[in-house]
Amino acid sequence: MFLRINTIDRYIFKMLIAYIVSISILVIGMVWLSQSLRFLELIINNSIGLKSYVFLVIFLLPDLISILLPICLLIAGIQVYQKLIADNEMLVLRSTGYSNFQIAKPFLSIGVVLTVLTLLSNIFLIPESFKKFRSFEHQIKNELSSSVIQPGTFNAIKGATVYVQERSLKGQLKGVFIHQSAENGKLPFVITAETGQLIKENNMLNLLLFKGHRQEWNKATEKLSFFYFENCVYDLNVLLPQDQPRPKKPYERSL
Repeated sequence: MFLRINTIDRYIFKMLIAYIVSISILVIGMVWLSQSLRFLELIINNSIGLKSYVFLVIFLLPDLISILLPICLLIAGIQVYQKLIADNEMLVLRSTGYSNFQIAKPFLSIGVVLTVLTLLSNIFLIPESFKKFRSFEHQIKNELSSSVIQPGTFNAIKGATVYVQERSLKGQLKGVFIHQSAENGKLPFVITAETGQLIKENNMLNLLLFKGHRQEWNKATEKLSFFYFENCVYDLNVLLPQDQPRPKKPYERSL
């Protein structure tokens, strides 16, 4: 009987399982790591923590496992049966009346189980993991955070240029320069401030500026307006891209 397991079958089963587990950990781990490196730029640019990064790349595992596990089974089968031949165990099995099918039965049994599991995974688990992966990726890309402004560089944000000389460990900005170009009938202006602080509240992002001045140039009258301020709030939300609904891809859909 195909489902009957004797001592010899159990022996081959144990070797196959041991090889499959060890090879799968090695192969899937290497491929998973190489795939994970593609998202380092996304994480760095959005100042996402290690925990969020791990959650993001975990969603890749079901697809990688379904692709690589059959390959690992094939490699494990070759290794196990090659070991049986090298140790003359295959010769002993044949001399006791074992047919090729009986010797291959443990390998075929595991193959059938993995085929069923892979089929169920592709129908239910993988679409769900892809959906969670793309939703989390979309959330990261559209999340408002302090990474909007990088110190030591000119940050172009939808019609404005923001420069910050440095940022302290507590998040305080020093040497702030903002140039807002003319748009929607508004005059262009320049703001400079000694210090600033990014304030995030209710998914809104504002830049609170201290001890600075604002210059506004009216091209029609050729006049420059100039005033000092002790504190000023600069709204960053109007400069950021609006969050758009995320369309679902075909591979995110399941039964």
